[in-house]
Amino acid sequence: MESHEKILYHQIHPAKLATDFGTAFVAAALFWRHWPWLALVVGFVPSVVASVLLFRFADLTWLVDSRFGRCVRRSMSRTIEMVRFVGVGVFWAGAWMHRPLLAAGGFAVILAGWARGLVGSRETAMPRKSGKSGKSGMVALVACVLLGAAGCMPPSWGAAALLHPSRRVVVQSPRRAFDQVELQGQGVRLKGWWFHGEGSRRGTVIYLHGVADNRGSSVGVAEHFVPRGFDVLAYDSRAHGQSEGEACTYGFYEKQDLARVIDRVETRPVVILGTSLGGAVALQAAAEDRRIAGVVAVAAFSDLRTVAGERAPFFASKANIAEALRQAEQAGHFRVDEVSPVAAAARIQVPALIIHGDHDRETPAAHSLRIFAALHEPKRLILVPGRGHGDSLTADTWRGIDAWLDGALPRPR
Repeated sequence: MESHEKILYHQIHPAKLATDFGTAFVAAALFWRHWPWLALVVGFVPSVVASVLLFRFADLTWLVDSRFGRCVRRSMSRTIEMVRFVGVGVFWAGAWMHRPLLAAGGFAVILAGWARGLVGSRETAMPRKSGKSGKSGMVALVACVLLGAAGCMPPSWGAAALLHPSRRVVVQSPRRAFDQVELQGQGVRLKGWWFHGEGSRRGTVIYLHGVADNRGSSVGVAEHFVPRGFDVLAYDSRAHGQSEGEACTYGFYEKQDLARVIDRVETRPVVILGTSLGGAVALQAAAEDRRIAGVVAVAAFSDLRTVAGERAPFFASKANIAEALRQAEQAGHFRVDEVSPVAAAARIQVPALIIHGDHDRETPAAHSLRIFAALHEPKRLILVPGRGHGDSLTADTWRGIDAWLDGALPRPR
């Protein structure tokens, strides 16, 4: 059997069909949970392995004269195969966006592609010709897919990406002693670590991580502050890590979670240190909660609408972005324009330290400059030269934070 024949007939081997359909459903379940990388691995790797094994070791000749084999030989053109792949994509997209009807539609496309084909063809699939009709069919398919994506998919995908960042589970424990805690947020339970300061207690630093991160990034913060007499409390934000919550709202509900967390803190004063999303939440909370004695915001965005537009893919129009934000508001039950650290900054009455890398391409330093301009004194801005979004906490920056804390907080007697 020639290689091009194996390529065609191995697709209908029972082992290949079972692998492809089984992994497609498992991958859809993983996409539903917003674990995209694991979903892609599960969706493709077993299928590739099955193909390699069938090519090398399986006898495929019995499939040639089978009923299914004759059907495939008549109708399985390259266009039909592409239609099936598009169906898989739609099936997974529906799972990612929690749209059962869209997922069902994708699965229906897959079945239709297998059963009869969506594009009638009188020519046999073997040998496959590359005539004008085949090319025009492929062009028409690609055009339909691109038009469909441009017309309706980006807003839904954008809303889903905004509300459901990748959920990373903590995979390592700190070397320093800590208490495992469960904190009560605003209608959600939050998993956290509580590190206890050494020597004379100076207060509590509550660490808030960035988007698609978890409390695991607090290890370095605890290593820095615990020897200096600070308790450090870090927790997975809602819809992140091991905490509850279905949607990230970028401070709208997260600042309420933080207020509930502060209820548990006995060692005062309380300083909030947040990075990226966490910095934005810290600023919004500091404008409302008078128990917060100081705030350190690292690489924060100035307002959600602006940063969402900046991070949107190049092919998304302004109308796409606006619709994505509207859908996110509706699904997440919050208001995008109320998520505004720069508006909150004007109401903050406590010392604030703003830190940003001047080479940040994800959230440009202009965001922190706007926040700093809106703040009242006392305030300080540190622009870290040559640093990007996630690496601005250099040794010099930590020394700047320590100096700022020494001036902002009373020293223990």
